[in-house]
Amino acid sequence: MMPPVEDGQVFVLYLQTAPGRDVAQNLEQVDQHISRARINYGRFDLVCLPEYFSLGVRRRLGLKTARRVMRESVAGLQRWAQECHAYVVGGTVPEVRGGKVYDTAFLVDPHGELMAGYRKMHLFADWGETAIYRPGEEAKSVDLGFAKLGMAVCRDLRFPHLFGGMREQGAEIFCVPTSWNYPYDVDWEVLGRCRALENQAYFILTNITGMHQRERFFGRSMAVDFRGNVISMMDDRPGYQVVHLDLHALNEWRDTFRLFEYEEARRELYDQQVVEETS
Repeated sequence: MMPPVEDGQVFVLYLQTAPGRDVAQNLEQVDQHISRARINYGRFDLVCLPEYFSLGVRRRLGLKTARRVMRESVAGLQRWAQECHAYVVGGTVPEVRGGKVYDTAFLVDPHGELMAGYRKMHLFADWGETAIYRPGEEAKSVDLGFAKLGMAVCRDLRFPHLFGGMREQGAEIFCVPTSWNYPYDVDWEVLGRCRALENQAYFILTNITGMHQRERFFGRSMAVDFRGNVISMMDDRPGYQVVHLDLHALNEWRDTFRLFEYEEARRELYDQQVVEETS
């Protein structure tokens, strides 16, 4: 059993799955990983699942199916949160609201209550996401009591200002569910490490693995510290990792290297463009 967590010490369980088209089997995958983690580690404070953990990668999605998947997935998230006595970031789930579907990462509290939901802002048109989902319009950071959590999804990694805004609101840990495939593995790792370094925050990136829609997804789910160091990384097999995050060390680093207090961040000039022409 894991010893009681001391103040400022956070334990995160993150999962990597290979979801198919059978929702029940996808949820069972998560069940098995969480059950093994509970036996081996005892307790954790935060659980992070990958994008499409229950749905799998699809090119089409009807409203009837989306509603069913949403209902079954949210029920699973609530049960896992209660069983683990932990906050759970539910990868992404198709959220149906007003006849529209969003690719949403739900946050469930240890009592099984829905606490927040982040709707993916930057959809990937080349994968047909814009034909299924509507983009979200609101960044999401949440105070968990022991830490402030920032939430984003997949392609959001390519947009640094989204994370900078949450960092300015105090986010210390970011959970980013993804579904990235080859040949973009280098992009994914470098972007994740850059976002962690530039925001002086812990990043948990949970990726799916396996073959989907004739494309291979590479897994490699990882935890990155506030200096951009990879502190834990999986291979290309489904599984889980538990990682220890030290918020005392994070805050000491922020106090030592006060990046966001320096006056040389001249934001008022960034949008100005000067084009010099030679005669």
